[in-house]
Amino acid sequence: MSDKTKKDNQSQGQSLHQYQNVVQELDQMLQQKQSNAQESKQSSKKYDNKPKPQDMVNNSATGIKEFDELLDGGFPKGAVVLLAGSSGSGKTIFAFQWLFEGIKNKENAVYITLTEPLFKIVKNLEKMDFYDRDAIEQEKLKIVDMRDSYAGKGFNPREILDFIEGQVKQTNAKRLCIDSITAVAYHYNDKSQIRTFIFELGKILATLGCTTILTSEVADPDKYSVYEVEEFIADAILRLDQIRVKDDFQRVMRIVKVRGKSYRAEAIPLKISADGIEIFPKIHSSLEYRSTGERVTTGNHVLDDMLMGGVIQGYTTLVAGSTGTGKTLLALQFIMDGLKKGEPCFYAGFEESKEQLTRNAKSFGWNLEEYEKKGLLTIRSVYPSDKLLEEHLKDIKQVVENNNIKRCVIDSLSSILHSFDEDVFSGFAIRLNGYLKAHDVTSYFTTTTGALIGSATLAENNLSTLTDSIIMLRYVEMQGKLESVINILKMRGSAHCKDLRRYEITNKGVVIGSPLSDYEGIMTGSSKKIHELEEEGEKLKKIIKEKEEMEGALRNSEERFKDISYSMADWVWEVDKGGRYTFSSGRVKEILGYEHEELIGKTLFDFMSEDEAKRVGDIFKEITSEKKPIVDLENWHLTKKGEKIYLLTNGVPMLNENGELIGYRGVDKDITERKKMEHALRIKESAVSSSINAIAFIDLEGKVTYVNPSFLEMWRYDSEKEVLGKTAVTLWQKKGQYMEIMDASFEKGGWVGELVAERSDGSLFDAQLSANIVKDEEDNPICMMVSFVDITKTKRLEEALRTT
Repeated sequence: MSDKTKKDNQSQGQSLHQYQNVVQELDQMLQQKQSNAQESKQSSKKYDNKPKPQDMVNNSATGIKEFDELLDGGFPKGAVVLLAGSSGSGKTIFAFQWLFEGIKNKENAVYITLTEPLFKIVKNLEKMDFYDRDAIEQEKLKIVDMRDSYAGKGFNPREILDFIEGQVKQTNAKRLCIDSITAVAYHYNDKSQIRTFIFELGKILATLGCTTILTSEVADPDKYSVYEVEEFIADAILRLDQIRVKDDFQRVMRIVKVRGKSYRAEAIPLKISADGIEIFPKIHSSLEYRSTGERVTTGNHVLDDMLMGGVIQGYTTLVAGSTGTGKTLLALQFIMDGLKKGEPCFYAGFEESKEQLTRNAKSFGWNLEEYEKKGLLTIRSVYPSDKLLEEHLKDIKQVVENNNIKRCVIDSLSSILHSFDEDVFSGFAIRLNGYLKAHDVTSYFTTTTGALIGSATLAENNLSTLTDSIIMLRYVEMQGKLESVINILKMRGSAHCKDLRRYEITNKGVVIGSPLSDYEGIMTGSSKKIHELEEEGEKLKKIIKEKEEMEGALRNSEERFKDISYSMADWVWEVDKGGRYTFSSGRVKEILGYEHEELIGKTLFDFMSEDEAKRVGDIFKEITSEKKPIVDLENWHLTKKGEKIYLLTNGVPMLNENGELIGYRGVDKDITERKKMEHALRIKESAVSSSINAIAFIDLEGKVTYVNPSFLEMWRYDSEKEVLGKTAVTLWQKKGQYMEIMDASFEKGGWVGELVAERSDGSLFDAQLSANIVKDEEDNPICMMVSFVDITKTKRLEEALRTT
């Protein structure tokens, strides 16, 4: 690298560093100024986020209503906006929606592309409602494919910058989009040249006075640009992504920075339709809301009595119960009570259609359609997964504010939970509750509990702490019958009846009866009268005594098992279904060198090499999945000293009373010496098999029991089957010689000599024979090993020498 190049790079680096420092200082000043201004306006701007008319003059609106409201009118005019995201996240649609919005505001625009041909861009745009064909034909919005101008010429940084500047000045554009800055930079090989180009582009854009969007193709969710320079010339950064939610993908937007404006740094859901991009910012409500203490009746006079006059106005009541307990019916009674008093009501259903709801209501004498026509009732029925969570909240907000709603039913929260992640749902429930309370709406939320009969928990998702009152509906068994029971589990800021009462579902709705008395165990789902419980108490004492006796016998049995296991020569163990040791006999000390206490809690794989652990682990998974016994599983472990030791493992599955696998109990035998002997034997067998001498084993009855490959070749046999089992007298010409050799071998332990052998085809050859008797450990003969060497050529040579 030349000195001049180094100086240029250093100069560019210093300039960029200075530029970044200035940007950061300005950001801090503007953010502080905006924060101070925001605090002073906080009380007056509680719900009004709409941009003021004067804001529109100094802002570049996007045409996305909710987005412009978030930024008090849109991007600052003259700003450079970096629009980052992965492929398919909606960057191009966002850019064009913003460009066409500029045309509506008498601002000419230029769109420069390096990624898609013009005809394809226009074809996709024609599907969008914001598309204005006249604007393109009259070149109020000029679409330029840079590849047409520079095809085959190469990309010169200075020429590209001049080209962009010329297009803006030529059309007097107030809005510019370069799609994408990543594609432009891809045409340069030198990263320092790329950074210089982007930095120079930033300076030119600052002098042009137009608002600019630079799209950036980057898949990494933690990055906003490929070359990590683009964000430093940007006055605003947006990040668009697709994230997985349950079994589907959802688009989200995140505002990373906007100079001179406050913003929420949170993931904002967005949707793309023919209308373009629509975003759904989270609705935030403070804890500042009115509380009068006035009562709102529920439509059920007995329930009102249990609530000491009804629920408190503006409170949220959770109606919880298993399926079929009447949660929706109780909520409809609450709605009907409000409608009869002329109060605007809202029913948001997520489980059944509007037609089914109105039909079912008629069977109880409630004409919901009549109140709809009067404008007092609004019914919305939709599956939770059909919309984004924030989209549901936005719909509820519009209904509440447009109709001045006084009573609201959300039926049910549990169906919404099943369609979205639990943590996302929790935030939604908190914001929904806060919004309704802030607007003084008295609400019923229904939720389905898991237990069909008896008690059920409401701790999940903070529903029990979120709501002000909880009405619990449950099934219980009473004297052989299934009954329905209602009780008030909680009522914030007020006393309430703690009775448990039967209720019935009749043609008039939910009818609540008198309190239950002389019963216990109702909350568990199986109730008993007091005297019955006393009788059961005596039976229970007897059962407890029998259980204690059985446990004592079991402990004695366990002690006997331990005594036997510790006295065995082999290693006895127990493991759970994950392979973790729960018991080990002391024999492990002699085998592996570990105290038996050291094994507890560890797995059998902790004492194996990585490869052996994988091999045995695969076998163990297959065995445990089918609850099969472990039979003669050879494996090797490492001792505490790091030595390799072979074990033979056998074990049986341990099952609980439900037939579920809880572990294995088994025995390990040390077979290291056997494996060494087998190894040595294989070496000997290999030596015999590979010997150039013909070797045969002959049993005490004179039959051939083994021959090596050299024997088959020497006697011209094709396979062992042709010779095994034959008597040894067939191997040589003089049949009586076999007995002479056998007798001499037994007397002297062996015999060496020459003889004439006879091949399988009848041909003869001279052979030197060496015979030895093989004996067992007690010196008893078990067979004879015979080794042959073909000496025919040697004999002929000797004969020739004698003749000569």
